[in-house]
Amino acid sequence: MRVDLPNDPTGAEADRLAWPLVGRGTQRSMLVRAVTHGRGALIVGEAGIGKTRLATAVLDLLASKGWHIVRIHASDCIREIPLGALSPLLPAVRAPEPSSTTLSAALNGLSALAADASADRLVVFIDDIDALDGMSAVVTSHLATVRGIPVLATTRSGRMLPEPVRQLVVGAVLERLDLTPLTEAEMLELFRSVLRGPLAPEAAARLIRLCGGVPLFAREIVLDGLQSAHLHRVGAEWQFDRPDPASSPRLSDLLTDRLRDASTEERQALEIAAMAAPIGVRELTQLVPADALAALERRGLLTVDRLDRRLPVRLSHPLYRELVAGSTPAVSRLGYARRLADQMERHDLRRTDDLLRWALWRLDGGGPIDRARLTTAAGLAVARRVDLAVRDRLTRAAYAADSSVANGLLLYQSLVEVDVNELDPLLADLAARARTEPERAAIMIAHAYHIGLVTHRPDDGTDALDEVARTIHSPALLSDIKAHRAMLYATSGRPGPALSDAQEALVGSAQPGARMIAGTAAALANLMTGRFPEARAAAGLVRTLSAQADRGSISPVPTAFLLEVRILADQGCAQEARLRAAAAVTDAVVNGDPKRHAWSTAAVAYAHLCQGDLEDAAARAAEAGRLFTGMAHPSGRRWTLALQLLATVQRGLIDEAGTLVTALRTMPDLGQIRCYDIDEVVGLAWYEFLTADPAAAQDRLEQAAHGWLAEQSAGLALLAAFALFRLRFDDCAAALLDKIEVPADWPFGTTVAALIRARSPADYITAGDAFRAYDMRLYAAEAYHLAATRTRPPGPKRSRALHLAAALAQQCGADTPLLGRLNPATALTRREEQIAALAAGGASNREVAEHLGLSERTVENHLHHAFAKLGVTSRLALGPHVTAKRTDPSH
Repeated sequence: MRVDLPNDPTGAEADRLAWPLVGRGTQRSMLVRAVTHGRGALIVGEAGIGKTRLATAVLDLLASKGWHIVRIHASDCIREIPLGALSPLLPAVRAPEPSSTTLSAALNGLSALAADASADRLVVFIDDIDALDGMSAVVTSHLATVRGIPVLATTRSGRMLPEPVRQLVVGAVLERLDLTPLTEAEMLELFRSVLRGPLAPEAAARLIRLCGGVPLFAREIVLDGLQSAHLHRVGAEWQFDRPDPASSPRLSDLLTDRLRDASTEERQALEIAAMAAPIGVRELTQLVPADALAALERRGLLTVDRLDRRLPVRLSHPLYRELVAGSTPAVSRLGYARRLADQMERHDLRRTDDLLRWALWRLDGGGPIDRARLTTAAGLAVARRVDLAVRDRLTRAAYAADSSVANGLLLYQSLVEVDVNELDPLLADLAARARTEPERAAIMIAHAYHIGLVTHRPDDGTDALDEVARTIHSPALLSDIKAHRAMLYATSGRPGPALSDAQEALVGSAQPGARMIAGTAAALANLMTGRFPEARAAAGLVRTLSAQADRGSISPVPTAFLLEVRILADQGCAQEARLRAAAAVTDAVVNGDPKRHAWSTAAVAYAHLCQGDLEDAAARAAEAGRLFTGMAHPSGRRWTLALQLLATVQRGLIDEAGTLVTALRTMPDLGQIRCYDIDEVVGLAWYEFLTADPAAAQDRLEQAAHGWLAEQSAGLALLAAFALFRLRFDDCAAALLDKIEVPADWPFGTTVAALIRARSPADYITAGDAFRAYDMRLYAAEAYHLAATRTRPPGPKRSRALHLAAALAQQCGADTPLLGRLNPATALTRREEQIAALAAGGASNREVAEHLGLSERTVENHLHHAFAKLGVTSRLALGPHVTAKRTDPSH
């Protein structure tokens, strides 16, 4: 759900946003010190870096201390007019021609200004001092050296200073300050301050990359994003989804102005650099004149990395690259592509990145193609999970050039994510071409995966692998088959045989890809059984193997990180899980991997859910669902719906939950894939409980738990018992727990078991404290609430437990069955009654604040008071105490 806070910036008010000075505290102090000590300073930096903004902050501070400020704005437009920059300040000193009298009058006029100001408290500010005319530069030099008036000035990097001004810098009369781009942390602080809230990790990564630390670009992107609604709030975070920010009218005008004066040769250099960056200086000078490159570097449009021996050249800012690349004519691009491919072939293509770029340029530009190199490039594209469109293009081209089994299997890896309808004919074609035992084994493994994971029949997939195993004699190939069979067993919810096959494969296979598959299967199987140290060890092995794998090997487990996030969260490390998932999102965005982006966003949602951040969990799950739309991943879409449902039912939003249940029931069935069942089963049970069908909820959870126990999935069975307990089926949960052997080294599991078996208030407090230590705030709130209900008579301990429960429940925005009424009702104020009625009707704090014209903080305070007066800890429990109808604040 997209929601605007009352104090959120909107498109209509975007131009009035306040842009704070961020990350320049040290520089501001240095400049103030230079001026107050009677010297001056020159601020140097690229366009948009914040030179004038910093100078303005310094001048405002000086003005507050009684300094008199003289502001001069130089410009190329008036450079030819003697004293043109100073003339607005000196109306009495205008002459048709420059003369010594004019110069003397100018100096006397400025001296008079100094005399009018407080003694020794005048500073002259000159913006773009490099654009001063000669006479104004002389006056400036005289002011600084003879009259001792401090001068604060700005200039763009690479600009030639008038000689009198240059001498001021050389003589240290003006202290030079080179302003560098803002750091990533400073950019995040800037965005947070302006938007009054955090950016989503992927939005932050993209905006930081686009802005390159330049505040002006940040400002233009934010203003355009707000006005076009491409920058908008989802949950508690801001999302940015403009596909081509450089094409926005505001930014395009700004960037085009910087590039307008480029000659034909310079424009070609910019276009090739935008297309080929990073490209070495030596390679680029073979395509364009060196003089053009030197001119562009002097003007700050191209940069050369002198720390790299190849001296790579790139456009000085990511937005320049986007603008130039987007405006390069198609015919020119094809010509550049062929020239670049020809040139790279002459340099032996020693680097893997060069090989990928060569392949794309050769396909674009035409010319004779090296089939062996193309095959290698296609393998790299699959292994490194480059952009999906690139993978598809290279693997298709490689198979078209050489229809070998190896190239066909590369194409298979791509088609699994692009067009599953092409898999059957491809596999049939490959089976007819297979001649060797390794080829037959590889094709049958691909066929089994197609059956198991694409058509959702992993049980049938394992049968297919059993059949092919009977025809294979190589021990190494048999180990590879066991690795893949282990993965299918785990996916179908059978951890026992999965662990058996995985352990044999890890011992018997030397193939990195097969070992990664086996490790992933072992991690998933151990997760199901509740053996978390073993699960983390297996996931760690997969991560190590992925890092150590040869660059040419195929990465068969692109979503293994998701499993590691789930293991961390379910073990009791919710915060670490969220950070790991957020890092995966950033990595996916930077590398342009849409599948990883979708799965990692879903992983962030799951981590938020475990932490009790229900609104954020629902928002991120919905976002992941949108990312999965159009992909051949119904399992991902179905899982995100289950996560949304879990977050929604625990907030008591029954109507929204009903919509999600309907969507779930219209999704394609996952058949024999059972590894995602737990979240869907629990979510549906909660919905049934809240819609007056508790018997169905209990039956659903009990049946699922007994099924998991039959497959040795004690970890999943315990989660079902926990769900039963949270829905107040205490006896049923306890009876189920008696059948589960909870591993002692599973922190979260042992705490859940202790909570179900708890009898005294102290037991519940202990469980609540443990959940808080795991950063699982909602579970902690429920445990503290149970402690309060069982504490007799009322006293400090009960009050403390109630206070903790109310505070944590409000943080989570939760309405759950365990968060019920504790004390007799107390009269509410009129405002408290209004807010309580809206909250009881399902409105969030943000929606209530918008409806009543209050701040969200005020709503929080009133709700807290209402909870305390009524003795309740949830919105759901407010209903009986408010007389107003449940109201939708959007009406």
